[in-house]
Amino acid sequence: MPLLDENLQQGLICSYSQVTGEAQGEQSALNQFVQHLNKGPPAAKVSTVDHSDIATKEGEKGFSE
Repeated sequence: MPLLDENLQQGLICSYSQVTGEAQGEQSALNQFVQHLNKGPPAAKVSTVDHSDIATKEGEKGFSE
């Protein structure tokens, strides 16, 4: 999934039936990201998107497994 905002850090792990991930950034960028997740790519059927706030990780510049 493309980065929607240059100030949004994101990391996604995809499997056959679900996507799990974290995103960190400005609230407006996060809201746009969640809207994008609800739509999904053209061939996908998105049934639910669950999200919650977690503690911010200061100084984090990206995600890795």
